[in-house]
Amino acid sequence: MPSFCFKPLTLTLAIAGALAAGVAQADTTLWGSARAAVQYVDIGDNPQGINTDVPNYWDMVNPGTRIGFRGREELGGNLSAIWEYEFGVDNIEGGNFYSRTSWVGLLGGFGQLTVGRQYAPYYWMIGLPQEIWQVDETAPGYFYLGLPKYENNSIVYYSPVFFGPSRVGAELGAGDPAGEIRPLGPIGMPIRNPGLQFGAAMVLQPMDQPDSPLPGDQTNSSGFDMWEAGAMYSQPPFFLNAAYRRFESNITGVSANGSPVNFQGLIATAGSDVWGITGSYASGPFYAALTYQSASVEQGSSTPGGSPYEVEFTGQYAIAPHTFRLGYSYVNTDGLTSGVTAPRQVSDINTWMAGYQYNFSKRTWVFAEYRTSEFYGGYGQVSNRYFGYDYGVFSTGMRHEF
Repeated sequence: MPSFCFKPLTLTLAIAGALAAGVAQADTTLWGSARAAVQYVDIGDNPQGINTDVPNYWDMVNPGTRIGFRGREELGGNLSAIWEYEFGVDNIEGGNFYSRTSWVGLLGGFGQLTVGRQYAPYYWMIGLPQEIWQVDETAPGYFYLGLPKYENNSIVYYSPVFFGPSRVGAELGAGDPAGEIRPLGPIGMPIRNPGLQFGAAMVLQPMDQPDSPLPGDQTNSSGFDMWEAGAMYSQPPFFLNAAYRRFESNITGVSANGSPVNFQGLIATAGSDVWGITGSYASGPFYAALTYQSASVEQGSSTPGGSPYEVEFTGQYAIAPHTFRLGYSYVNTDGLTSGVTAPRQVSDINTWMAGYQYNFSKRTWVFAEYRTSEFYGGYGQVSNRYFGYDYGVFSTGMRHEF
């Protein structure tokens, strides 16, 4: 057959290849974490003698199993479209998927701007450095003042990095502040380069819609529920973060439909605010983090006002294949109501934590953790967990990252 018969096809393929070279490239990544744990819960006596006859028990829990999709499309001109969907998975009882994050945005020389349901910048800066634990029941005292961890209806902005190497480029992964939650460092914390970075968020809330970032009364809303801002400074092996959050709507007490709201934080009312600072050190096998939070809580219909604060320390030492952890948190509640549908007064909360992890590989490990908390207050129940004066939880389980 004459060779010229192939020329139209060859020319067509050449043109298509040239056009494809100028078209924006898109990448999508599937990732996830499979987790399961068995727990023994030890319920101590309540010093007021209220409902103390509650048996200890064994339980199986899902400590955050998830699956996610994140994507990035290069638009040209140092601009990228980024998006993420992260779903929680009930791998213990076979329940449905539930949304953890779902957002879309732009990444470029200006920084990163995203909209949707996202991790709160306040949590990212103040709480995340303390989250070296494997199960929620060993979670730090940060959450008494640091909720919410996720924010619906949010607009989140992270600046580019100043006074350090630029991280707006091919090495970035979509989805997190400067894309740094993956890869993780050898101790399981986000890798961060030297420099200064700022972050801010605003949580919008139309007044005729009840789906606030946390359950609550929207009558005090001025068009948005909360806003926050902060900064992260890195000069390895030292890291320093500071952030501020302001609540413009009630987030606990009596909801819009008149039913009581179960919320495990101490901040409850519009006009309340909280600020925090976290310093951490990471070098070789050592990691340590120290956090301080202080809040000003306005008086509400079902909650008193006050000025609670929290101090927390966590430390970790890793020598392959072993990892050892210790932690302590102290929360001065200033007599605020917390955690049960019926208001009650709670005293200061002391929590000690210890953990061990054995790594089969960089992606698979088993763990054992223990937490004991002491607080004086009316007896209550939160998320099917009973709280007396002494409350101990032992957890052991397995985790695999993919």
